[in-house]
Amino acid sequence: MSGPRHFDSPAELAAISAADLGGSSWFLIDRELIERFAQVTGDHQWIHVDPERSAAGPFGAPIAHGYLLLALVPQLLAEVFQIGGVALTVNRGLHEVRFLQPVPAGSRIQLTVSSLKVRPRPQGRWQADVTTAARLADTDKIAFSARVDYLYQQDMSVLNI
Repeated sequence: MSGPRHFDSPAELAAISAADLGGSSWFLIDRELIERFAQVTGDHQWIHVDPERSAAGPFGAPIAHGYLLLALVPQLLAEVFQIGGVALTVNRGLHEVRFLQPVPAGSRIQLTVSSLKVRPRPQGRWQADVTTAARLADTDKIAFSARVDYLYQQDMSVLNI
């Protein structure tokens, strides 16, 4: 990976195709990360945190929580692109979330952008619909996909979300 594409403004991002963006680096989903997420969220389901029981279960190993994978989207997306000229970025929601393949502990994922729609809004705002997909290393199967709705605010003096 050569680093994120940098755009000087949301308008500059609006002018490109998602195909031009590339992907994040490969990110390791290890047991320690899964355990830490379980501690923070209180989700200690055995398919995530019990190596012995999960080895005999439907996935053959502990797997990552779906919400853990979604929580990594902002970090991995920042490796794909970054936007200057923005005073504030607000995550407005997730749409069309699909968990397509389990992510066993020890797997690596790479986030890609499959669709990007950026449009101007009133008062110096831009709305971006970013469709992401995370590939599993060594299989090229898609682990999950989600459309993320962001609002970029360029001028804080008119902030009224």
